[in-house]
Amino acid sequence: MTKQRICLDARIRDPSVGGVQQTIMGYAASLSLTQTDYEYLFLVNSQAEWLTPFLGDRCSILGNKHPGRVLLEEKLRKYALVRTVGAYTKHVGQRSVKPPRVNTSTELAGVDLMHFTRQDAFLTSVPNVYQVYDLQHLHLPQFFKPATIRQRELQWPQFCNRAQRIVTMSEWTRRDVIERYQLEPSKVAVVPHASLLEMYRRPTPTAIDALRHQVPERFMLYPAQDWPHKNHQRFFEALSRLRRVDGERITVVLTGSRSITKGSLGAHLERLGIEDQILDLGFVLPSTLLALYELSESLIFPSLFEGFGLPVLEAMSCGLAVACSNCTALPELIGDAGLLFDPRDVNDIADKTALLWTDQHLRERLARQALERSQQYSPNRTGQALVDVYRSVLANDPTSLEGRGGQGRWESRGPKNTSPPPAR
Repeated sequence: MTKQRICLDARIRDPSVGGVQQTIMGYAASLSLTQTDYEYLFLVNSQAEWLTPFLGDRCSILGNKHPGRVLLEEKLRKYALVRTVGAYTKHVGQRSVKPPRVNTSTELAGVDLMHFTRQDAFLTSVPNVYQVYDLQHLHLPQFFKPATIRQRELQWPQFCNRAQRIVTMSEWTRRDVIERYQLEPSKVAVVPHASLLEMYRRPTPTAIDALRHQVPERFMLYPAQDWPHKNHQRFFEALSRLRRVDGERITVVLTGSRSITKGSLGAHLERLGIEDQILDLGFVLPSTLLALYELSESLIFPSLFEGFGLPVLEAMSCGLAVACSNCTALPELIGDAGLLFDPRDVNDIADKTALLWTDQHLRERLARQALERSQQYSPNRTGQALVDVYRSVLANDPTSLEGRGGQGRWESRGPKNTSPPPAR
């Protein structure tokens, strides 16, 4: 009997940045561990060295037949939308935008199901699963260009309507997508992420020793790109208040690409007078990040918006104490295994940061709880949740996930997040 083929969209232009890459790598690793009769193809535009280490026996690469033409069509389509969306919404309301059939790669490969993992999609003759990471543009529109918001709101609801199933990474995001786009709850399933740290190449003792001499003796870790919602400036203001008012000098190591701020974070640190407390390493390799998790005392995560919160899970899986924001999907992820604070309140950020920094017994207790809670988020459970979604689509059974709240085999054991989403 021929195995059914499931194709996951892995056409990433720059695999060095962004959480989509981490998600696809996690899916490859998780599906490789899950026993099924399915075959998994990962559609890529070019070489995929970043993905191949995570591919198991049932996973393989599917090359795009016309990657150059694909990129051109995507650019032209987005350019046309930016130019015309204002006129459409003004004169005829929200216009139906039909995604293009990019090429015949998936059809030639005999794909039975398409999983769009990038919040983009193309027309296909087979059923599809559509991934929604978050709807941040609706909650924090000040961080997005108006054209980007209009484009997303023209496309994403239609991609959701065209899909047989929609996948989110947290229950908070699932409820948000159902409410915002008025979807049937049984259509949206939760497939949470799993930490991949155990699958990364471990740093050598020599590399760890070299890094130990580069970082402060004691430090908190904040791994995040410089997106506005990552809330670096409020966090810096909290550190400044602690130093100015309480005399508490807390050292922090930052990681993540700096494509947006380009030096303005450093200027802000100088204005606050805390530049000697911050070491910004920028983008680091996975092995270096793993070493930083091992060397740091705790993780601080003051983000304003998260559809899941992978760095928090990674820290938990390393047995690190965590203090993070009390909004969106983060309380669901961390449960009672960490400190929560209001990311818009500088005083609350400062108080919880100082508490985690000064109370060793608290750090040790939270570290034990975090490690225990992280066991809920394993590649095996992620893979099984994905397979449940795929099986329900291939069986054409819209009710197969209803008995589990639309979540497949996944059941979140943490408290529900009752906090409202960030203010507009």
